[in-house]
Amino acid sequence: MAIPIKRLQTKLLINNQWVAATSGKVFDVINPATGEVCAAVEEGVAADVDLAVDAAKNAFKTFRQTDGRYRRDLMLKLADLMEQHKEELASIETLDNGKPYLQSLNVDVKSSIECFKYYAGWADKISGQVTPVSGNFCTLLIRSSFLPFLFISPSFFFTSNQMAIPIKRLQTKLLINNQWVAATSGKVFDVINPATGEVCASVEEGVAADVDLAVDAAKNAFKTFRQTDGRYRRDLMLKLADLMEQHKEELASIETLDNGKPYLQSLNVDVKSSIECFKYYAGWADKISGQVTPVSGNHFSFVRREPIGVCGQIIPWNFPLLMGAWKLAPALALGNTVVMKPAEQTPLSILRLGELFVEAGYPAGVVNIVPGFGATAGSRIAHHPDISKVAFTGSTDVGHAVMRASADSNLKKVSLELGGKSPLIVCQDADLDAAATAAANGIFFNMGQVCTAASRVFVHESVYDAFVDKVRANAEKRTIGAGQSIHVDQGPLVSEKQMHRVLDFIEQGRRAGAVPVCGGERHGDKGFFVKPTVFANATDDMSIVREEIFGPVVSALKYKTLDEAIERANNTNFGLAAGVYSNDMNTILKATSYLQAGSVWVNTWNVFDIANPFGGYKRSGVGRELGEQALALYTETKAVTIALNGPLVK
Repeated sequence: MAIPIKRLQTKLLINNQWVAATSGKVFDVINPATGEVCAAVEEGVAADVDLAVDAAKNAFKTFRQTDGRYRRDLMLKLADLMEQHKEELASIETLDNGKPYLQSLNVDVKSSIECFKYYAGWADKISGQVTPVSGNFCTLLIRSSFLPFLFISPSFFFTSNQMAIPIKRLQTKLLINNQWVAATSGKVFDVINPATGEVCASVEEGVAADVDLAVDAAKNAFKTFRQTDGRYRRDLMLKLADLMEQHKEELASIETLDNGKPYLQSLNVDVKSSIECFKYYAGWADKISGQVTPVSGNHFSFVRREPIGVCGQIIPWNFPLLMGAWKLAPALALGNTVVMKPAEQTPLSILRLGELFVEAGYPAGVVNIVPGFGATAGSRIAHHPDISKVAFTGSTDVGHAVMRASADSNLKKVSLELGGKSPLIVCQDADLDAAATAAANGIFFNMGQVCTAASRVFVHESVYDAFVDKVRANAEKRTIGAGQSIHVDQGPLVSEKQMHRVLDFIEQGRRAGAVPVCGGERHGDKGFFVKPTVFANATDDMSIVREEIFGPVVSALKYKTLDEAIERANNTNFGLAAGVYSNDMNTILKATSYLQAGSVWVNTWNVFDIANPFGGYKRSGVGRELGEQALALYTETKAVTIALNGPLVK
């Protein structure tokens, strides 16, 4: 039955204050079941509306500037509060309107909660467009709010004054069908702490047989998970995001232990962005629509977008948790099931995430995690005939192997995010301090182990020396050490193998005649640290300029004209990212038009957003992750045509 109502609000809400009406009057609210007065409410009049409009108009000045994620999270918080008070709201609705309590509860209140959740999912997805106007013009269409109508957060980062927290327990088994199991191989492999070179965990070594078991579980789960309501998948994903928020320090500490990156980076980039990714795609889960097509003749046709099936996902070691989120979130939001293989160097944060998937209530078999090596577990995922789509992030050479495996097996859909050798063009009119800071952060962030690292910087000859000196100064002031401290901004490389690879490239640069103005050597004798390195006098034919180093090594190159800089920037097999620093709009628009890269940054670098598509030109990959575009990677398109007795209006 309806619950007893302890209190009724009867005042006006203006500017977040409950106030009496200026009229000094009240009006009675009648209980329609009895005909008796159940409340006396303040009678708002024109003057009160004016006060409310003034408050709304003033609030609009700042509320319109808020990030969609902030508004999304506010609305989700409201929906959660409504859920907590649903019996009270339903009881008030029944008292006020007279409708049956169960109708108030299961229709009015439930649908109201769903409405807020649905539009919360749209808050971070309102986009504009670039229009192809004629002449020498560039036109953008921006959709902006225009009335005080309720439809990155003002502070995107978590706050933390502490170092990484102690890790009480690490998950080291395989997740198959919601069970944590040992590998069929009977083997384990060691995971190394890159800050010390010591073993921090021994993880079960999944092989082809384990992948087969995981695919069977995912295939069976897909039969029912594909039929689930988008709202159900949305709420599961929001629950997962809430659990990640609750365990954010633990997840960040595991990521730092596993990968070596500074703790605050793990917390504020990897973990925070992963949570945002799940929230963003939770908002898409109930918004996947088809269309009716205007076919000729006496036919009616509609197009459906359906989940593709079992997805194999192979993620890299540089951003384990974040790359996992980029792949898991769109796949699961659309009703697919997943078999994921984390990199053998960094499996620990993804395994902990697997525990949170189970805790969030994901059905058995929907998410399966098989740690192991590329030649065994990874190869089986790429070749498996029951996997309908494979997503891979890693080296270009392995990307080729994944494509070949798809061709040799079942022609599964493939998306690849591969290597990069990203150019940054610094023009003579650029703000040199800002450009140098961006260049330094662009190459030294995550110790240079980023596919979009700004590893080639083309600097106009008139400002070259000053620019190089500024980047050198930035490199030399960076604090190197184990990532667990919040005072460290440069951690170790992920492995001893990677450290030696980077040091070998540095030696090749020296031999070729490039001049290291700072760094150029290992830091200390424990762990896998390399000093931030800036090469001057580099030329396009050097290996340090041509090849992806994946370490804290940047080459500065002189240029004379913008056309020359663009041509040289594009003279690479890669095309993942590029950028330009200039204050001239014509320069900016020319560079962004002709640079061959999937992401082009202007007067900034490494600005990623879940709403923006990400991927590369040329050998930097196939397909686009993130944004609405990623949904196409995990759906099939089906056209349905029905014969009719006569024509319809089309």
